[in-house]
Amino acid sequence: MIKDFFEKPVNEKENEDKEFVFDGLEVSKDRKNMRHFHKYPVIYLNFKSNNSKEDDNSSIINFLKTEISSVFNYYKKRIDFNKLSKIQQEEWNKIEQKSDGVILQNTIKFLCTCLKEFYKRNCIILIDEYNKIFSEKLKSESTFGTIQTFFSDTFKGNDYLHFGIVTGCLDIGLNELNSGANNFTKCSLLKDNYFSDCYGFTEDELKNVLSNFNISDSKEKSDDIEDGIKERLKKNMVDILVFLI
Repeated sequence: MIKDFFEKPVNEKENEDKEFVFDGLEVSKDRKNMRHFHKYPVIYLNFKSNNSKEDDNSSIINFLKTEISSVFNYYKKRIDFNKLSKIQQEEWNKIEQKSDGVILQNTIKFLCTCLKEFYKRNCIILIDEYNKIFSEKLKSESTFGTIQTFFSDTFKGNDYLHFGIVTGCLDIGLNELNSGANNFTKCSLLKDNYFSDCYGFTEDELKNVLSNFNISDSKEKSDDIEDGIKERLKKNMVDILVFLI
């Protein structure tokens, strides 16, 4: 949804296909939000499909190269590739073809540089399930250094970055980056001072959920949840789902 909201369509059909998704939603009712609608190049990486063994460092690097190659292939179809300089085209093709000698750490920063020439805007970078490429065994391997520099060059030393979002199911890896990409603002279901009003259930929504499970009148079971809602409008989804299960 974040990608679809911010990413600039390449043609009218794509614009129409994505635009209706947000019709009637709260985000579309705020004019300040809509100033950013369909305006940016969005680089999206999802590490969910990484099935490399934790101790197989070469497989993890190859997986990263494959995912990054896919992003370059995606954007080659969305820009006038021939308008890039010869040097840029050669570097782009090396990354897309996963050629030997490609410096993995600089790839996304390089892509941001190229896209800025076409979109005249800095990039938004979204990385989903980042924790799938981290493991305890990587900490003592050169592979961890490669991943550390990849995140650092992508998010910390990137003048062509508008903002980035990194999501994961487990809080691992990023805490170990030290002087690398250490400029993250951490948000979680248990502690979030920025977006807690964007997810979870309101009191009315919770009552509807309980009603659907035929336990809306079970005051004894729902007291803890109701008390929590009185203190804050939003309630952690995990608490409610665990209660319902």
